[in-house]
Amino acid sequence: MKKKAIIFYIILAAALAAVTLAVCVTFGRTNTMQVHIGPDISDDEVNIILEDDTGSLELTDRRLEDGVLSLTVRGVRQGRAFVSVQVSGDSRHYDVLYVHPFDIITRGYYFGRFNGDPVVPACAAVFLAALLAGMIVKYRRDMLRNMYQYRNIRDMGLILFLAVVLLGQVRQLINYQGLGATMQSAMSASSMAAFFLLPVSFIASAVVTVSNIILMKREGRTWRNMLGCIIGVLYCFGMLLPRIVSVILEHTIDIHNEQAPGPYIDMAVEGIVFSIVFYLVCVLAATIILGVKSARHIPKFDKDYILILGCKVRRDGTLTPLLRGRADRAVEFARMQKEATGKPLIFVPSGGKGSDETVSEAEAIRNYLVGIGIPEEEIMMEDRSTNTYDNFGNSMALIREREGGEDARVAFSTTNYHVMRSGLYATKQGFLVEGIGSRTKSYFWINAFFREFIATLQVHKRTHIPVMIVLVLMTLAATFTIYWSNQF
Repeated sequence: MKKKAIIFYIILAAALAAVTLAVCVTFGRTNTMQVHIGPDISDDEVNIILEDDTGSLELTDRRLEDGVLSLTVRGVRQGRAFVSVQVSGDSRHYDVLYVHPFDIITRGYYFGRFNGDPVVPACAAVFLAALLAGMIVKYRRDMLRNMYQYRNIRDMGLILFLAVVLLGQVRQLINYQGLGATMQSAMSASSMAAFFLLPVSFIASAVVTVSNIILMKREGRTWRNMLGCIIGVLYCFGMLLPRIVSVILEHTIDIHNEQAPGPYIDMAVEGIVFSIVFYLVCVLAATIILGVKSARHIPKFDKDYILILGCKVRRDGTLTPLLRGRADRAVEFARMQKEATGKPLIFVPSGGKGSDETVSEAEAIRNYLVGIGIPEEEIMMEDRSTNTYDNFGNSMALIREREGGEDARVAFSTTNYHVMRSGLYATKQGFLVEGIGSRTKSYFWINAFFREFIATLQVHKRTHIPVMIVLVLMTLAATFTIYWSNQF
């Protein structure tokens, strides 16, 4: 986030805080209670008892109309007072009021309702909405410039997280019951999330595990092919961790006494774990969304070259189904561009010769293209690369050596699950390209999503770690506030 944006949000937060304080001080210094007495009761039969040892409250108005007694009190200094209403000696109403700094009065409990208090969640919702809008604008701008950036995944994850938090804030605003009740409701929401998400977690982890088993059987047992299983196990452990901590606490301290710290330790652990897990799930969802978006993207029909990224060929020098899919997709894009604009393009098969291969990957692709009718003069081979990173570096060097190559518009063709990562490699070298993906088995997709998920956490750890630290601090602050308010 740029310095101007940070300054803007700091100013906005300060302005909203000032508005909140002004409204609270203006309206919160008085509080009106209404007690239903009955239509046949006269004012002389009503006795109001104000127990206020500290002199924190002053009764400023008393009215009885249509059987409803209205009592208005004003805050004088910090303290606590008890108000009871008796009719002919019988108690009809009892309430406790707290006077806070700036003489703001709350009813019922320490962080109860006070006049003008909806301004608190309303200003919080405005700030969240502004932050969300800013993130959306930034994301759209970056996507238009280059869709293959880890920052896009990061920003999409933050957008999803902020959107859900904002919806929760709006829901709390609609059913607002005071600051304390709102925090209590927000903290208990994590328990509800665990209840509904735990079965989904196990099912999703099972699906991912099966997919990884298939991948390992067909592609080999490497730790990269086990990423889905590893993350699935960690996710399930994270969902179960609060319950494990709760069981441990039950056998060590009392977690049912609201005056003791036990239940609040349990609440804090649960809130921290689920808020962090939910944030990481948003980042994973963003990885999946952008991975699918990249794979389904069709480049603009203004390209001069299209790279065909190589992969292992058969021993007889022919293409595997995976590599043939990449070549066919490149040919299909060339046809679409020719039909749409009449502009032809040059095919750039890219890939060197492995120790167990009879020909280079580039030559195998070239032979296939010629075999399906592509003229040789429309093919330019790059046969020295040994990985995807080099595919772009070496191919772009060849293109730039040709006349007009410096300004050439380039696309690339690879397998759908590989488009995002390939584009990231190109971006890392400063190449602005667009990719198109060919279809492949679904088990490749799942593992690719987890691989990019881990990569974006690593690349932008300076963003993700502070966000998670903020979530921890906010959860601890909310938990401590609830604990503190229950001590009065």
